[in-house]
Amino acid sequence: MATYSSVCINAGDKEPVVVFALKNDNTPATGRTDIYIFINRSSDGCYFDWDDNTFKTGSAVITMNQNLVEVSTTFSPGEYQLNSIDHSRGFDTSKINNPVEDDTYFITSICTGSGLLGFPQKGELRVRRMRDVETIAREPVIF
Repeated sequence: MATYSSVCINAGDKEPVVVFALKNDNTPATGRTDIYIFINRSSDGCYFDWDDNTFKTGSAVITMNQNLVEVSTTFSPGEYQLNSIDHSRGFDTSKINNPVEDDTYFITSICTGSGLLGFPQKGELRVRRMRDVETIAREPVIF
């Protein structure tokens, strides 16, 4: 069964995005290059274009899927994270070129290959103005 995560952060913050991938036999899936995420914005249904950090309608998006990288085959097998050039070690909301104030983003992880359990997986990232988010201990968006 896929897990569902919901997190609230301040606008402009960076949120780690981590996916744990298991093979059909419940062992960690290592060495995968076919695990991706895409992001959909709740307010207007637009998708995040990794090409220019802008939310767009589906047909206008150049790069919808962003590849996740494995953290460590040895020390954290099966753990993959968002670690792109503009969004190193997480989704950086300060990089969004057309943000909508107080919005919710649905982050979906997919695997384009076969042999993995529980894909697609979905998480919710609520981005609010600083005054709306209390400082509390919490977990990052983890699938």
